[in-house]
Amino acid sequence: MNKVLLLSGVIIISLVYILTQFQKLQIPAQVNNPPISTVQPISTIKTYSSKTLRLTIQVPSSYTLDEKFTTITLTSSRGKILVDRNGTNFSNVQSYLTDLSQKNHFILLNESTLTINNQSAISGLINHLDGTKEKIYFIYSDYAIYNFSTSSPDLYSDLDQIAQSFKYTP
Repeated sequence: MNKVLLLSGVIIISLVYILTQFQKLQIPAQVNNPPISTVQPISTIKTYSSKTLRLTIQVPSSYTLDEKFTTITLTSSRGKILVDRNGTNFSNVQSYLTDLSQKNHFILLNESTLTINNQSAISGLINHLDGTKEKIYFIYSDYAIYNFSTSSPDLYSDLDQIAQSFKYTP
């Protein structure tokens, strides 16, 4: 009887030991993540309005803006985005773009037709003779064409965001 009790005691102690060792293996290592409130946003947005160009756009705050005549240069540490306004006698963006591409001998690749804040627009890529590519938006509003463009692939997503925030402000 004593041998049975002793053997039962050894088995129970062994099982308890094995279970505690197994539980230690199951506890994941704790990672010290900063509290959510201390995480900084990637980029904050600022609103820029131009009475001369008759537009309002949303721009990441990391950009500096320089407006001269009918051009706004948006500069970041990764490159530049240009915004300009050209008057036109055409009544739509497609006619303007057809004429422009014929006169300047370029083809707009990956052409996409869209509407940005109730304005007709076309976007795409232009391959220049020097081998660079330029992503560009043409937005038509009230006999004017707004061009948003960059030759920096790193800025394509910023360009998309800025161009799609365009609002015509007569």
